Amino acid sequence: MQFSIIIPTYNNRSLLKNALKSLVKQRSNDFEILVVDDSANNIIENYVSRLNIKNLKYYHSVPPLGAVKNWNYGLSLAEGKYVILLHHDEYFTESTNFLYNCQSIFENLDCDAIVVNSSVRFTDGSERKQKISHKIKLFMLSHFPSALFVSNIIGPTSCVVIKRDLVEPFNEKLKWLVDIDWYYRILKNRRITLVNDLFIGSIHGHEGQITNSINIKETEIADKFELRNFYGKWSIVSFFLIIRGWAYFVKRKLFKNLNPIWRKS
Repeated sequence: MQFSIIIPTYNNRSLLKNALKSLVKQRSNDFEILVVDDSANNIIENYVSRLNIKNLKYYHSVPPLGAVKNWNYGLSLAEGKYVILLHHDEYFTESTNFLYNCQSIFENLDCDAIVVNSSVRFTDGSERKQKISHKIKLFMLSHFPSALFVSNIIGPTSCVVIKRDLVEPFNEKLKWLVDIDWYYRILKNRRITLVNDLFIGSIHGHEGQITNSINIKETEIADKFELRNFYGKWSIVSFFLIIRGWAYFVKRKLFKNLNPIWRKS
C-alpha cells in the first residue's frame, strides 16, 4: 500500500461525500481510505455502509474522542508508505493524478515530504489561493520551519504528504496552533519538495468548523503557554511566538486589508 488517506469526519455527510468523490477519481489505485468518524450519531456510519469503494475502512469512536485525538487515532491506523491527513472539508482538486504524481516524486527525488499548494473556497462562493513565492516558501520550510509559528504558509494538513515512518502524533493539549506545531515537528530537518501545480481544496465557513466553535484569542493564548512550556522559554519557537504577536498587532492596526500569503481568485 503506497498511500494512507486519513479522513477525520464529524456530523457532515455532504463534506465527506465531496472528499471521497475527489479520491475515487484518482488514477492510482494503490491507497487505503481511513474514515475516522467522531460523530455522536450514526449519520456518517449509515452513509458509508452503502458505499462500494475499494480499500475504504470505517472507524467510529463511541464515545467521541474530540478532534485532535481523533486525528491521532487515524494516524495510528495508517499502513501505507506515505500518509495524507485529509479533513472532511478538504479535497483533491480536479486533477486525477494527485497521488500518481506524488508517488513519482517520492520515487525520483530524494525527499521525505512533499508540500503542495492550497485553494480556499468560502461558503459565499469566493475563493483564495496562496501567492507566496515558491523560493521563499521552500527557503522558510527548509531552513526556518519555526517561522510557521508566525504564519501558516502551508495551509491545511492535507497539503503535506509525508513518509509514514516520519509521522508524529499531534499535541493533544493544543487546539488552535496544533497544525502548525505538527508541521514544525515533522518537517524540521527533513528533505522537502514543493509542488506548486498540485492543489488541495479547502472549504471554509461551514457549520461545525473548529474556527467557529472556539474563542480564537483565548485559545491561542493557552496554546502559546503550552508551547513555551514544551519547547522552553528561550527556545526558537518561543521567539517566533513573540514575533507572531507583534505581526498580528501590526496587521490589525496598520494593514487591515493586506495579506501577503493569500490572493483572491
